[in-house]
Amino acid sequence: MTAGISIDGDTHFRLHRTRPDRGTVHGTAVAMSVRGLLIVGASGAGKTGLAAQMMAMGAQLVSDDLVVLVRDGENLKAARPDAGPAALELRGLGIVAVPTVGPVPLAGVLQLGPSSARLPDAETVTLLGCRLPFLRHPARHDTAAKLALWLTAP
Repeated sequence: MTAGISIDGDTHFRLHRTRPDRGTVHGTAVAMSVRGLLIVGASGAGKTGLAAQMMAMGAQLVSDDLVVLVRDGENLKAARPDAGPAALELRGLGIVAVPTVGPVPLAGVLQLGPSSARLPDAETVTLLGCRLPFLRHPARHDTAAKLALWLTAP
């Protein structure tokens, strides 16, 4: 079953539910301090490039291109598909093998794209019955640093 995830009436990404407690999303997931971030956006929006920048700052790759989401009690965890490569597809450079971690509990979901406000109101998204912070930010030179701070904040 496929469901579009809507925030304020806009469909941002699709969850492909494979079981009641499990599904997949087109996106990239990284982790810092055992907190995961699911990065979603249109093809070519910069999901993998942002993940690579965050990895250069100490983040670890969970999965690139396809992310498995699993509900574990009150937590939603991100993982690499069983047959998925431990690699990043770096546009213009090719596929680069990298170590992966996971499953990791998700701390939030980032939609790459325009942000409506300098200090936006808090938004959430519910995936597989788990509510998570929903962030919006364009892919810019400082996005990786901001997200690294957000993920490691106490």
